[in-house]
Amino acid sequence: MIRVNGQEIARRLIEELKKKPPPVKKLVAVWAGNDLASESFLKQKEKVARELGVNFELIQLAEVISQEELEDRVRELAHDQTVGGIIVQLPLPKRINRDAVLKYIPSEKNVDEGLAVGAVKEILQNIGWLNVNGQMSPPMADPPLAENVKVAAVVGAEGFLVGRPIVNWLKLKISAQGGSASGGKSEKLKIKEADIETENLQEFLKDADLVITGVGKENLIDPDWLKEGAGVIDFGFPADFAVNKLQPTTYNLAFYTPTPGGTGPILVAKLFENFYSLAR
Repeated sequence: MIRVNGQEIARRLIEELKKKPPPVKKLVAVWAGNDLASESFLKQKEKVARELGVNFELIQLAEVISQEELEDRVRELAHDQTVGGIIVQLPLPKRINRDAVLKYIPSEKNVDEGLAVGAVKEILQNIGWLNVNGQMSPPMADPPLAENVKVAAVVGAEGFLVGRPIVNWLKLKISAQGGSASGGKSEKLKIKEADIETENLQEFLKDADLVITGVGKENLIDPDWLKEGAGVIDFGFPADFAVNKLQPTTYNLAFYTPTPGGTGPILVAKLFENFYSLAR
């Protein structure tokens, strides 16, 4: 069983960025509130920025900030020609309309675009579940999944940052295989969608070859529920996957991502990849 080393994957991505000159424009993060998980992720981003020589600015705002004030700050950054990338650190305070804020980030400064899908690709390629030398067919823009992935289960499928983008990516693969994206399955791949309220999650997961989860509920998924040879990618914080139960001698999973040290560092590295591309 492989314990995916997200730090190692992220290090490789960052070393590649070091070969390029850092963007002249700055990367700005807007943080409203005092969420501990957000603080941890922002520290990771700030650390990588220093290492790369990127001009990183953190704007920390009070949790009581109004909707209008927060929108105004993001809109100002969108029009600031010295800013090459904007991060609005999520989650926002519950009374804030997230979508109304994020709509002010122009696509040419949206460094958060596609991060979860990018992280999944890196992990699957790292453990050999993306056929990097495989034949690619339209409309697929990346290599096919390994032949052993027949059923992919996404827990938290409606999630804004993780679940929905990953489901959409998997549906593109169905289309590329000649299946039906709307039907959710083809002869080669079946997509299953669940959320935190799904009844009998154990039954739902029992045939999944690949489990991708991003709910953030501790120990939501028990390793005992999973089939032999399955792989788990956990974006939850705290971890959805009961990683503390894992003993290599008793579980026959193909791989899993730990929390911390799994998907988190890769997401940060992919964010900087986006920034270099957008602010070049």
